[in-house]
Amino acid sequence: MIGVQSGRVRRLAVPFSRILTVLIPGRVSVLASELATELASSLASGRASSLVLSLILALVASPPAAASVHRAHHAAPAPSRPRAAAPARKLPASYSAALVVDAETGQVFFEKNQDEPRAPASLTKMMTELITLESAEKGTISLDDIVVVPTDVRTVGGTRVHLRPGDRLPLTDAIKAMAIASANDAAVAVAHHVAGSVDRFVEMMNQRARELGMDHTHYVTVNGLDPNNAPGSITTARDQALLARTLIRHRLALQISSTVYDTIRSRQIIHTTNRLLGRCEGVDGLKTGYTSKAGFCLVSTARKGDLRVVSVLLGATSNRRRFSETETLLNDVFSRFQKVPVIRKGQDLGQACSTAGGDPPQVRLVAGEDVDLLLPAAMHPDIRLRVTAPSAVHPPVAEGRALGRLQILIGDSLAAEAPAVADRPVRKTGLRDKLGL
Repeated sequence: MIGVQSGRVRRLAVPFSRILTVLIPGRVSVLASELATELASSLASGRASSLVLSLILALVASPPAAASVHRAHHAAPAPSRPRAAAPARKLPASYSAALVVDAETGQVFFEKNQDEPRAPASLTKMMTELITLESAEKGTISLDDIVVVPTDVRTVGGTRVHLRPGDRLPLTDAIKAMAIASANDAAVAVAHHVAGSVDRFVEMMNQRARELGMDHTHYVTVNGLDPNNAPGSITTARDQALLARTLIRHRLALQISSTVYDTIRSRQIIHTTNRLLGRCEGVDGLKTGYTSKAGFCLVSTARKGDLRVVSVLLGATSNRRRFSETETLLNDVFSRFQKVPVIRKGQDLGQACSTAGGDPPQVRLVAGEDVDLLLPAAMHPDIRLRVTAPSAVHPPVAEGRALGRLQILIGDSLAAEAPAVADRPVRKTGLRDKLGL
């Protein structure tokens, strides 16, 4: 009888476990399994288990567990000073390191092990792309160039678009293959075209990393495939955020990274490796990466309203989890913060200075730079502007010269400052001007 009873419990527990897994999203599967077994045992023995039923109802009614996210404290707004958000209660995370920042200012919304050394895998291709786009801006290459595929591609493994030595393709197609489809052979072809060799291109990558302040990054390859029996590339979440913030300033980089699929070489269709495109609102980039050493990695960027953020997630345990964890982090930031444009560069500040005999006789003050405030999403603050400047200035005055300060106040608290500058040049007048000669 005991054997029959146990078999019945097992048969009942399986469907109950599946039902509980659906009803309790994000919960640990072991918990659902235990509850299902207990409930099945109760029903099989004819006992009513009110305790188990009550526990299930309580779990279903409670909100699902979220990824580990730090909650920012904003007792006094200080948008001009990037600060790390304060941590919330710690929950298990399926990744090794992560960082979410404001794309413009670098203000930290969330971080976990942002300075832990990690292998970058194909995130390396972001630097390869940046070097290529900057070389085109400098005029050393042209985006209209035709790339001749080098013999090096014969030994390239991993993800490829099957380039063969001697193949010719537009440079933009090679960049797309590298950035959209994460093609390792395309990265090698691009590096040869820009620098003449992979080794020289790697030198350029490391030099640019130093210039950007990526102090804990060192590149060994152009595509993220580490060499056998030799130290590989190394980076951190903080450094990858710096790189991503620089890369997305290039309009073409965002245009490419937001592409779900495209055609290269007139006939070959490539698909993005970034599953968040079209799935997570506002996401328009940026790059995936994976090796057995690095784990599953993802650098994303997303924009909602005037707020753009960059998310870096390194060492996720699975392909699915790198996307779901990133989506949770992004949604959390957008639900808690908003960016409010306060004033634009060149906007009139409603105040003028006399030029004490200059021409023109007065000069108006305008904002010297854009000012945005990063605020809690539910906040509707009373924002005031205060301009401090002398009543008169002595000519000559150059256009754009700082003549005073613009202060942005929330209540009585200073939230941000910007220069108040001359809206036009002022020349010094002489005797001939005074006499009308």
